Amino acid sequence: MKKYIKKILIIGNHGVGKTSLATRYVENKFSDAYLSTIGVNIMKKNIILSDHDGNMAAVALMLWDVEGTNKNQNIPLHYAKGCNAFIVVVDATRPQTLENLQQHLDYIHNFDVAIPFIIAINKSDLESVVTLESVAFKRKYSNCVDIIKTSAKEDDNVEKLFTLITKRTVW
Repeated sequence: MKKYIKKILIIGNHGVGKTSLATRYVENKFSDAYLSTIGVNIMKKNIILSDHDGNMAAVALMLWDVEGTNKNQNIPLHYAKGCNAFIVVVDATRPQTLENLQQHLDYIHNFDVAIPFIIAINKSDLESVVTLESVAFKRKYSNCVDIIKTSAKEDDNVEKLFTLITKRTVW
């Protein structure tokens, strides 16, 4: 079995649920208490993956939960050094987080035009006002792995989100 260490940056606006998604995935915990990340919070999870051909991989997954940004704020590029993929999180209840999506995609593009990323439309357990046309978007951005509706609170599609993006970095 091959062994890998993979670094994934989780980026998005303040309050979209980046920390909640990472905590749900790594520790299987959720809290309604909002604590803003300052700088970056690094979490680790060891996982075993398999592909359609039965190949196995042991992955030490390093999740960099990056402080939320707002319009015209930039994430330091040195955070992305050694990064293998990105998760971009938007809030299903706040359209302005979708409006700032392009800013996050520009950050990814400035780092590496071919690096894979996945978009999580989080808080799907609440009434959604955010939509994103998956097919058209993936045509425009060939390195977009998928667009997934998630809920860290209800644990909806959290495992799928992290598994899809991690598999893209391995195979």
